[in-house]
Amino acid sequence: MNGLPSCNSIMQCNFSTTYFLEIYRGARGANNVKFYESEYFVDEFNYKFAEMEFTDQDLCNGDLDAAIEFKFINRNQYKMDNVEICYFQTTLNELYRAADGRKM
Repeated sequence: MNGLPSCNSIMQCNFSTTYFLEIYRGARGANNVKFYESEYFVDEFNYKFAEMEFTDQDLCNGDLDAAIEFKFINRNQYKMDNVEICYFQTTLNELYRAADGRKM
């Protein structure tokens, strides 16, 4: 998995604010498309996201080696802006290999 961790300065984060997850289809800097945004959560560092289920079409348009990017965002309610905390990029094939050592 490429880009893990690639974090901005932790000083940019406001620890009494809102956090959420975004998932993009496509490589960073390319014409990637956000297809998922999680529910928001506040001040809960042991937060567990709701179970997610996606098709390979959702994740990568059926191309198992296409980039999928996950971003964790801090929503600063005082400044009313989003700060990317960290991200990682992977592919569906990399996720399959990590899960059980096989390639589709």
